[in-house]
Amino acid sequence: MFWKIVFGILVWWVITFLFVRPYMRLRKLKSKGGITYFFPLIGGLRIVAAGEKETKDSWGAVKKFMKSKPSTRFFAANLGPGIMMTLIDPNLIKLSLQHNDKYAMSPNTKILKVLMPNSLLTIEGDAWKARRKTISEAFHYEFLQQMIPQARDTTFEFFKEWKKSSKELNMLQEFQKLTGEIVGRAFFGNNFHDQSIEGVPVSQYLTQALAEVMALFYSPFFHFFGWKALTWGLFASHREVLRKVRLIREFSARIIRKRKEDTSSKAKDLLQILLDCEKKGEGLSEDELIDEFLTFFVAGMDTTAHLLTAATYYLEKNPKYRDALVDEIKNKIPNPSAVTLEQLNGLEFVNAFLRETLRLLPPVSIAGNRIAMSDHYLDDIFIPKGTMVGVLLVANNYNPGIYKNYEEFNPYRWVKGHPDANHQGNSEPFSFTPFFAGPRNCIGQHLAMNESKLIFSLMLLNFNWSIREDYELNMKLRILYEADEPIPVKLTPINS
Repeated sequence: MFWKIVFGILVWWVITFLFVRPYMRLRKLKSKGGITYFFPLIGGLRIVAAGEKETKDSWGAVKKFMKSKPSTRFFAANLGPGIMMTLIDPNLIKLSLQHNDKYAMSPNTKILKVLMPNSLLTIEGDAWKARRKTISEAFHYEFLQQMIPQARDTTFEFFKEWKKSSKELNMLQEFQKLTGEIVGRAFFGNNFHDQSIEGVPVSQYLTQALAEVMALFYSPFFHFFGWKALTWGLFASHREVLRKVRLIREFSARIIRKRKEDTSSKAKDLLQILLDCEKKGEGLSEDELIDEFLTFFVAGMDTTAHLLTAATYYLEKNPKYRDALVDEIKNKIPNPSAVTLEQLNGLEFVNAFLRETLRLLPPVSIAGNRIAMSDHYLDDIFIPKGTMVGVLLVANNYNPGIYKNYEEFNPYRWVKGHPDANHQGNSEPFSFTPFFAGPRNCIGQHLAMNESKLIFSLMLLNFNWSIREDYELNMKLRILYEADEPIPVKLTPINS
């Protein structure tokens, strides 16, 4: 009899914990102007799966909701016993960022600690504030300015190889190689060039290792036991990832030590800037320098490559904008071999084209997932301790209440003074945040946009391109929001 009572209590607790409590919390939220969804254990994931099945787009269901209910303030769904709330209303987003001290890093984000345990992306509190200050000072105007010639030369090196190919190219992979090389040289200087790990160019090796680390995110082992358990190396796949991470960190350490030994170095790369901070008493340890290089690589390589791939796609589908783009580039950059940061900043229509690409295909479509550390309110909405709160960036991008003809690709939305630019996305700073906002916005956003404008502009001057007619763009949320199948691009060199 005793064990029957114990078993009954246990069953009651499990049902309450996993089903009743999250269901009741969602019912309360529904009255606050949001859309809520409950399905045992996997509510949030099921919405994504349903969108993929119905529309061949992971965010298809969200876009459908926004079309019918543009005033939606948030989405909320259960994920296991907890609630995941993704904010849409710009005021709620603003308030959540003002309450940043009430949140901590989500367990899901900690997967990055396998690669960079103490980086700007993975630390909290006062340590994060101090690191952010140090890194912010490194991203000064002079650094961005002196990076352009190196990025330009690297781009032309890759163009030479692309011109030799008569086959369709997987442009995401090509852009990842290019942006990875640019980021590596910007941090380590030319020491990064022509280096390899296990016979593979460093930028490609890093890209592959990053993909393998992020693949662990989908492992039930990670979600049950956390990121530290991955470092135990219990499985062969885990040991292989850890081996590659070790080799990457050893490679980085060798370059750092060599630079420290060279007291006469006049390098102006990011590594030297950070080493010079030691003179101010703000220096980073060797491990911290490696962590920030990897942060810089992750942030500057993959998202930029996805943006450039999407821009390549949209121009091929909207060729009417090519002449305006090329005319602006030729007017602002009369000598592409000597392009400057000032000239890139003058590319208003190129910038608008890239912003519209970020609106329709944002690589980072959901951001800021953090755990509430205490009970509090966002406006009139009660947020219990333990709630995961994020920002669903893609929702407002497809909001007909913000953008007229929101499904249409129209870069003139972002051209100052154009009639189509009169929308909330331009006037309300929390309506369109492709690089997030607030204290945890993307620290390298200006570098990313300069890099994108440079590569895209030079590409327009050097190539025409086409995409196979039967190619269908279906979007899938992996780590980033990307094409489910690689976009096959055939490049045709322009004879100059």
